[in-house]
Amino acid sequence: MTNDGTTFDGPAFETAVKARKLFGGGPAPPTISASQRAQLVAFARCMRTHGVMHFPDPVFPAGGGIEHNIPSTLGSSAPAAARAPKACTKP
Repeated sequence: MTNDGTTFDGPAFETAVKARKLFGGGPAPPTISASQRAQLVAFARCMRTHGVMHFPDPVFPAGGGIEHNIPSTLGSSAPAAARAPKACTKP
């Protein structure tokens, strides 16, 4: 998902999140505004509506940033998982 030019998913995002957790430090995660939070929660709800039944709501840690605890069993190769992001992302 991309919001205001920032990508919140994909391999590069996941690698960055893991590296930050492993090595600590680095800049503080960005503050997520109330409208961004609402958009991200709406995206998760839309994903579930479009057939990705166990797509979780995002978590917003107290220190900033966002966590997506997407289970590996979600099945990104499933047809719904391929179609839903396109349906749920506003141009």
